[in-house]
Amino acid sequence: MKNHLHLLLEVEQIPLSRIMHVLQFRYTRYFNKRYGKVGHLFQGRYRAIICDKDAYLLELVRYIHLNPIRSKAVDDPERYPWTSHVINLGKQKNDPIDQGLVLSQLSGNRLAAQRVYMQFVLQGLEGGIKRNTIR
Repeated sequence: MKNHLHLLLEVEQIPLSRIMHVLQFRYTRYFNKRYGKVGHLFQGRYRAIICDKDAYLLELVRYIHLNPIRSKAVDDPERYPWTSHVINLGKQKNDPIDQGLVLSQLSGNRLAAQRVYMQFVLQGLEGGIKRNTIR
């Protein structure tokens, strides 16, 4: 996305506000150093929603992974480089990303869960792209 990003984080001991502060501070420092800028980079406060793992997690994951298609950045979620979609499919590995929670909601078998996950995400494209279903 050109002007925003979506993160799905499970917060345990460290409060979300602290995680976001560190993330924003370090990225701003990196960006300003790389591009010779100074000052603030982000406008406004981050927006957070509480996600019920049982009722909402899969819909939220699907929304996040189809967002690049909705914004016309790519035509296939696998082609967007800044996503965990290909990790959930088992096509790439990335240690900080734990796809276990998402896949375990679909099947106890990892390969079967990856197949169901792919079908589930792509079902979000059927009947046209639904906009603003998650806020």
